[in-house]
Amino acid sequence: KDAHDNATPSGNGMAATALLKLARLTGNNHWEEQAVRTLQSIGTVLESNPLAAGQSLIALDTLLGPRMECVLVAGHDESDEAMALTLQSTFLPRGIIVRRRNAPPQLTAVLFTDREPESRPQAFVCRDHSCHPPVHTADDLAQLLSQI
Repeated sequence: KDAHDNATPSGNGMAATALLKLARLTGNNHWEEQAVRTLQSIGTVLESNPLAAGQSLIALDTLLGPRMECVLVAGHDESDEAMALTLQSTFLPRGIIVRRRNAPPQLTAVLFTDREPESRPQAFVCRDHSCHPPVHTADDLAQLLSQI
């Protein structure tokens, strides 16, 4: 496979990026290990011609940089639209954003563990597996995100 980006990103770079996101969503380190192997296999390209491997550099940055997870859990009335819009309109490099609305427990991501719906929506913002207390309004969420 070509490790260089052309008009479209390289398959290796896209695969590594997707594997890293999958690892975070599932909590399964196997996917991160696969991403690391993929990046190691194209290490010479990254060193010799980094401008030709932008997507792979994004994957490397995702792997090495600080990790951020934002978990939005809808309230019983599912009134979380304003908070969702706040998350969607905020630039969060390396960020994983997940949203829960009445999903069956067996279908939810590991990020939803111990985050059950309450009477009002909740947003959990975590950085490198250290989470802030949940916030319940779009304004509080925007303020928290601006401090991180």
